[in-house]
Amino acid sequence: MPFWLPRSLLGLSFAGLLCVPSAWAETIEVEMIYPPADPAHGALCHTPEGDVPADASLLAMLDQESHQATASTAGESQSVQVDQLIDTDADDPLKMFRFSPNYIEIQPGDSIRFMNSLGQHTVVSIKGMIPEGAEPFSIAHEKVAEVTFEQPGVYGIRCRVHSRYGMVMLVKVGDELPNLEQAREKRHYRKAAKQFKQLFQRLDRSLVAEG
Repeated sequence: MPFWLPRSLLGLSFAGLLCVPSAWAETIEVEMIYPPADPAHGALCHTPEGDVPADASLLAMLDQESHQATASTAGESQSVQVDQLIDTDADDPLKMFRFSPNYIEIQPGDSIRFMNSLGQHTVVSIKGMIPEGAEPFSIAHEKVAEVTFEQPGVYGIRCRVHSRYGMVMLVKVGDELPNLEQAREKRHYRKAAKQFKQLFQRLDRSLVAEG
């Protein structure tokens, strides 16, 4: 469960479990991180070998790579992996909790493999941000869970708890996007709204590039 930590305790490490930037606000909602991270690196990256501390360079690499999936070849489907990161070294609270990548383009029939929906991390489709005929989904308490996207359109996804910090993502499935404007008009809390604005800008640039 999250709790409120006084400013006087920010930046301290409790038995190696918690490391919070001291430059943040008077109080900040934080959560215990398990397994323990190296106090020098507050971020945990989930890998096939387990959860490991990550420095800023590794986090930057994770955010830059595989943001956009390549289109499936005829007769084949693909699976794209999405991780869920906790970065307590982030200089912006908006970046502390995030999906990596948080923007993906795939084709109908492709799937996304969501990693580490554990603790308070969840993966939830957003009502009003999935195309007609698509099944809503909600993932919790699963190390690995795969969702197949059959219906073309735009899909908005959030972490039920951390979306308040901007932990949301956008998925473009196929070339026909019948629910694009409906998804774009969906209202969100401030930090999620800011994140979605950036994600839709990426989508718009992709559509322009496609001609």
